[in-house]
Order: sequence, then C-alpha cells, then structure tokens
Amino acid sequence: MILVACGSGTPFSWEDTAKVKPGMTEAEVIAIMGKPFSRSESGSESTLIWNYASQGGNKAVALKFKNGRLVGDTTDR
Repeated sequence: MILVACGSGTPFSWEDTAKVKPGMTEAEVIAIMGKPFSRSESGSESTLIWNYASQGGNKAVALKFKNGRLVGDTTDR
C-alpha cells in the first residue's frame, strides 16, 4: 500500500518524532504529534500520517499501528 500526504502540513515539531517509540498507543502518539493529516485502516492495522511542511520541503511521517499499538515507522528522514 502506498500512502501519499499533500498539503500545508500538520502542526508538530520535527523533534517530536524522536519522542515516539514502538509500543505506544495511538492516543499517546497523538498526544505528542497532534491530530494526523490522514488515517487508513485495514482490520487490526492502521496507519496515521502527518505531513511536515518547511522551507526545505515537505516530509511525511507515517506510523503503523497494530491492535492500537505502534509497530512501525516509515518517516522520511
């Protein structure tokens, strides 16, 4: 599955991504990162996406959850 996020970005600090750790709940991640730009779900898995817009360009943060817990990170770094 390929997910693309566009737009002006979502309000979070790029440093916030370092605070997100595997095993965190969606609620814990959202408390750090804020409301995601988009979300997709399939069964017990979900992917939340934040779009970071800066003068240097856009970067996407895509976090994968299974059963409500963070299991993967496909962040552009």
